[in-house]
Amino acid sequence: MKTILIALAAFLSVSFAPAPTSAQTARPLPVEEAFTLEVSRTQDGTLALNWQIAEGYYLYRDHIGASQDGAELPLETSPGIRKDDPTFGLSEVYYDAASAHLTEQVFGTFDVTFQAVRMAASATHRKTGR
Repeated sequence: MKTILIALAAFLSVSFAPAPTSAQTARPLPVEEAFTLEVSRTQDGTLALNWQIAEGYYLYRDHIGASQDGAELPLETSPGIRKDDPTFGLSEVYYDAASAHLTEQVFGTFDVTFQAVRMAASATHRKTGR
């Protein structure tokens, strides 16, 4: 009888223990997968930057930038969702998708920078590319 009670207690403790969520157990995605960036030329010859943002991640509006040969390029972004962020305080962020528009024509190679976070682990990503 004692053996049955010990086995039953072990079963109950395992069966009712909260299961870890996929966000808690999964490794962070590589930056290129978490924040897929597509650059396209608009009809007026300027460039549009469009991100697809993976679930569980967000992008900071105020930390999106572009530069060419060390000179900052002017860009516009749409309003984001207000968030009281533990690192930056009250911020605007994007979930799911984000876009920016370079307001001047750009040719050749340029750099895009952005700062973003994985919500479950608060891992901050910073990327430069393109």
